[in-house]
Amino acid sequence: MSPGVYCLVSQVTRCKEQVKSQKKDSDAAATESKKALSDVKSRYEKELAAWNKEREAIKKNDKQVFDSICVLLEFFLFRLTENGRKQ
Repeated sequence: MSPGVYCLVSQVTRCKEQVKSQKKDSDAAATESKKALSDVKSRYEKELAAWNKEREAIKKNDKQVFDSICVLLEFFLFRLTENGRKQ
């Protein structure tokens, strides 16, 4: 084999090795990105579930407060009408 051909074969071999190495790096980066995305999605789902739970608790509390206010208003209105009738 002539020195020029041998040099070209060596360059082709090195280029193939570089491509293999880059592909391995790219595959590793893709795997790492998928894992990071999965972690973010998991954290998002947990935060969303916690937020929904908190929102439901607030709604329940708001309804209880509203119901209590309605009972108090009914009581005071009844008292006012009773006092009005007595006079």
